[in-house]
Amino acid sequence: MTTTGISDSDFLKIISYTFNQLVVNCDKNEFKLDTKLNQAITLPVSESVFNDVSSKLRTYLVLARNENLYEIHKEYTTKLSNYFTAKNSADRQIRSLDEYVQTLLENPKLEAKYTGNAYITHKQKNHRLHGVIIVDTPKKLRSYSIR
Repeated sequence: MTTTGISDSDFLKIISYTFNQLVVNCDKNEFKLDTKLNQAITLPVSESVFNDVSSKLRTYLVLARNENLYEIHKEYTTKLSNYFTAKNSADRQIRSLDEYVQTLLENPKLEAKYTGNAYITHKQKNHRLHGVIIVDTPKKLRSYSIR
């Protein structure tokens, strides 16, 4: 409990709302705040993946784990992007990004799940991804609270 009479986690929740008077005009580290509140997934990547992803704006991105690092799965990313283009909208049978990627998976032990709040990390650097499909084992995806 802090000296203000509220718990540390409640204080973090209060300052996480951008319209709160305590937060207006304050600089805050979104990555630290999101991870402290368990509201974000952190995905470790190599330096080359970090530089590639953080320097480009992408609409669709599929990341798959290889050992302890996540990598861009270029084939799935390309197929996903092509499938969800505007010209294919009338013919689409599948409406969900992660559901489509799931149809591409050859390994039945893997799942594809969408998340809207993830960070890629490399050493001390981080970059927020506002939408990504993660390919991993069901157990690992559950550890990220992705259902």
